[in-house]
Amino acid sequence: MIATSFSFYGITCVQSYMYFKTSTHDRQWFRGVIFSLWILDTLHLALITHGLYYYLVSNFGNFAALVGPTWSILAQVYVTCINDLIVRCDLILISIFGRLTAKNYFIATAIATTSLLTFVFGFVFATRAFSGRTFAYFSKISVECSLWAIPSFAHDISSSISISP
Repeated sequence: MIATSFSFYGITCVQSYMYFKTSTHDRQWFRGVIFSLWILDTLHLALITHGLYYYLVSNFGNFAALVGPTWSILAQVYVTCINDLIVRCDLILISIFGRLTAKNYFIATAIATTSLLTFVFGFVFATRAFSGRTFAYFSKISVECSLWAIPSFAHDISSSISISP
């Protein structure tokens, strides 16, 4: 799993490098978004790596350590929410609002709403998870987890509808 993550991160780094080397004509705000996404991806991988190191190396054989999530595992949820919101907002700006008509106004609104709901519910879930200190506590906040997943699913459906002819 971690080897796959590092492989994809390597691909992301190469793509980012190639983009900044060849796409000098893009607007500064768009280049800033690409750079921000690369930084968030780097932070995300660092947090996941810390969590894995904590469980697999630092606490090898310590079954009591498996009771609760590390701060880094929970913090990566925030990073994921921010990353997803940026990507989804970019998709809205580029693909929908670039050719906004009365027909796709409803879909653009649905995509924007579900993106914001996913972001908010993700932050609520992560914040509540930090207060629990154990994986068992996750069963008590399963509603927040479901509320995080439902708008994400609705966003994927809305996005698919928006790109269909």
